[in-house]
Amino acid sequence: MPEAWDIVVVGAGPAGSTLAARLAARGWSVLLLDQARFPRRKICGEYFGPGCLPLLEEIGAAAEVLRRAHRSLGIRAVSPGGVEFSAAYRQAEPAFSLPREELDSILLERARRQPPVTVREGLRVEAPVVEDGVACGVVARQGGGKPVVLRARVVVGADGRNSVLARRLGLFRWNGGHRRFSVGLHWEDVNPASAYGEIYAGRGLYGILNQQGHGRANLSIVCGQERVGIWKGNLENGLKALMNELPRLRDRLEGARPAERVHALGPLAHEAVRPGAPGVLLVGDAAKFYDPFTGEGVYMALLDARLAARTIEAALRQGGLTQELLRRHARRRNQQLGLRYAVQSLIQRILACPRSADVVARLLAGQEGLAERLLEFLGGARHRPWNKAGAA
Repeated sequence: MPEAWDIVVVGAGPAGSTLAARLAARGWSVLLLDQARFPRRKICGEYFGPGCLPLLEEIGAAAEVLRRAHRSLGIRAVSPGGVEFSAAYRQAEPAFSLPREELDSILLERARRQPPVTVREGLRVEAPVVEDGVACGVVARQGGGKPVVLRARVVVGADGRNSVLARRLGLFRWNGGHRRFSVGLHWEDVNPASAYGEIYAGRGLYGILNQQGHGRANLSIVCGQERVGIWKGNLENGLKALMNELPRLRDRLEGARPAERVHALGPLAHEAVRPGAPGVLLVGDAAKFYDPFTGEGVYMALLDARLAARTIEAALRQGGLTQELLRRHARRRNQQLGLRYAVQSLIQRILACPRSADVVARLLAGQEGLAERLLEFLGGARHRPWNKAGAA
């Protein structure tokens, strides 16, 4: 007899774990699956805007995250032509940097401690179970074992950029106009220099350096797919070539040492053609991802999880996740996230033209308030004392 839950969530990253915790807190039974075993490494820029903290507080995880995180005052940037500007978060909640390995483990453990959540790691989902045109569970396999059927009233795809559910349902598509890759690693013995996240833009690429305390920092360099193809698998040489194109960043890391091998991730832009199908809802990066220049990807995933919880509760109370509920969810998602995706796209178009990037950098350098408002919008900042009682 197949096991059954109210919801099965595929993927225990920030979107999946926080969604599971939210739904379980409302009394729904949740099965949370991930093919990895935690803690697990996750490639990420590891910069999280201030809007993350109120969303994390809503599931009771903010205090533990802040205890481990390195706080950031804002962003300091250098344009391709060497124009510098900075922007601070003023009186908003702090931004922070934290290895994704730690952040994801905190959120998974928070979900695990929220009954009635059942967590199963090392379980690879292979396909949705569809009956009469409606998804009612997933087929999963642990290692080389036999496939098992796990049934649920609602299926959630929170399985990231390479979502199995989005692909199996024919919803996945790459963004052909933005084929970018991220190359990076952690460094040790980095000169602290400032309490800001650092961005270094060049011709067709940019680097982001986020300090994490005790001389450790995370570096990501984003470049076009065509560059990755000529390195013949030697990412160390590729990273060196990219850093030579960003001399300010290269000099910034003088005396530092790599803490691990170089890794690459990409392409960085994709989206689902629809947010789901009858019985299935896609959340976080499984629904859409577009190269978040100032590190707001996790914030958007957390916000998307809150939106998804509302839709899923409605589906469970009304007898199923229908096309009409999916259309309503798509409208709400666009209202909440659409402008952010549009701004991300605009920023990428500006970065593609070094002269334009220099002009914008000069404008932001001369208009401190404008730079701060842009940064706070992207990071989801709120201008009020932040505490549990004030959480939305």
